[in-house]
Amino acid sequence: MADFVSLTCPSCNAKLQIGKDLERFACGYCGTEFVVNRGGGIVSLSPVL
Repeated sequence: MADFVSLTCPSCNAKLQIGKDLERFACGYCGTEFVVNRGGGIVSLSPVL
């Protein structure tokens, strides 16, 4: 299993590499904060409100 997953920031479309242990992070390009959702083999991002 990889130590990270590659995703695209929903806010600015920057390429991101999310560590497998992260539950929350901020995009290094636009600063938007996200919660990392994992379930059923799918990883997605939800903005922190």
